[in-house]
Amino acid sequence: MFSKIVSTIFSVFSKLLLGTLAIALSTPLAFFAWRASQPMNRQEFKNLTYYQLLSTRQSAYAELATAYQASHPQVDVKDGMCFGVEVFVEVAISWPGSGFYTLAGAYPSLKGYVNPLDLARGYIPENVTAWNFLPTWWETFELFVWHLIKHAPHVPVAYCRISLP
Repeated sequence: MFSKIVSTIFSVFSKLLLGTLAIALSTPLAFFAWRASQPMNRQEFKNLTYYQLLSTRQSAYAELATAYQASHPQVDVKDGMCFGVEVFVEVAISWPGSGFYTLAGAYPSLKGYVNPLDLARGYIPENVTAWNFLPTWWETFELFVWHLIKHAPHVPVAYCRISLP
């Protein structure tokens, strides 16, 4: 009898913990999916949504690849590679990196793990709280995306050197 009660309590606690974990992991994803359809805050993005920015950049990469292939027939231009790499970097590096930088804004002890150049550039937000964490994370993500876009014209692959939006 006692073991059945303990087992039931453990089962309920486990389900609550898993449910809480699922909500904690899906909330940022849902917020970013929604926020990506809203105009971005930085003036450099000219009121584009993140989705519109991606579409514009994908088209620009495709046009440059086509033009480069036409003028350099001996080069094997990998269509879609430049855009794919950019999106991968944004999702795999910029998204979690900007999240960590936002956490460093909430917990200053984490600033020791932040790139000193990024500290000097002001990439660590101030006054981060639980109530403004997700919007602040989005703004930090925009900083990361803008830095990546500014770097694009200088990449080593000639047919990936698109200009700023």
